[in-house]
Order: sequence, then C-alpha cells, then structure tokens
Amino acid sequence: MSNKLSAQGMKLLKVFHLIFIMMWTIGVVFMSILNWKSESLFSKFIYNQETSLFIDYVFVIPGAVCAVITGIIYCIKTNWGFFKYKWITVKWILGILVIIIGTFVLHPIALDILYNTESLSEENYKIFLNDWSLDIVTLQIMATIQAVALIFLIVVSVYKPWMKKKK
Repeated sequence: MSNKLSAQGMKLLKVFHLIFIMMWTIGVVFMSILNWKSESLFSKFIYNQETSLFIDYVFVIPGAVCAVITGIIYCIKTNWGFFKYKWITVKWILGILVIIIGTFVLHPIALDILYNTESLSEENYKIFLNDWSLDIVTLQIMATIQAVALIFLIVVSVYKPWMKKKK
C-alpha cells in the first residue's frame, strides 16, 4: 500500500492549499493597502487599523497556518518532497520568514498602534501620528514587502524555476 496520495487526493489537497494561499496573500495585500491609506480623520485611521487586524485574525493567520499544514502534507504525501527542488526550498524559507516577521514584528506593532490610540481624540491625533510615524512607516513598508513576497511565491509555484537541487 502506497503512502502517497491518489490523483483525486492530490487534486483535493491542491484545492484547499490554493484557498489557504489566497486567504493569506489577499489578506496581506489588503492589510498593506489599509496601512498606506492616509487618513486625516482619527476615526477613519482607527477604522483602518481595526479592519486590518480583523483581516489578520480571520484571513491571514488561518490562511498561513493552513497553507503550511497543506504544504507539509504535499511534501510528505507526494513526490515533491521538502528539499528535492530548489523552488520548493525557496518557498519554504521565504514563506516561514514571512510568517515569522508577520508574527513577531508586524503584528505587535499593529497592536501597539491600536492600543495607544484608545485614549486619543481627534484633537491629539496629529501629535500621535508624529510620535508613532516610525512605527507606522515600518508597518507600511514591511506589509508591502510581505505582500510582494507572497505574490512572488505564487509566481514561483506556477513557473517552478531553477533546476533540480544537486544531491
């Protein structure tokens, strides 16, 4: 009895993997767009930050976790393997890097920004923007880099560049 997935099983796995990749990538792209929106009104800024975190919790985090799980299943239950091809190795390294940066750098910054706006009003919003400008710009730039990285991973998945890894 084979330990590999059948053709039908591979198709089903691919469907779920693609859905999770879409959740993750589209979520990050929209979070990036929301971070770049320049809002003159404090209430709109808060709305964008809260919406961004909602997207993170509902689409990005579950999408990323499930994409990794289905990716692991792909590597174990098909002939692709973890490190058999350079393009798969690149996908693993970059994908895990995106998750680590999102989890330990960007998410805490987004939470800090939102937490520190709780006691603000429209009057001191401009002062807040000046005080937090470095964190806001970091979030904008890094979210954009993450979106581009995830789109790059999709391109790598489609074109499967680089030759087979040498043994």
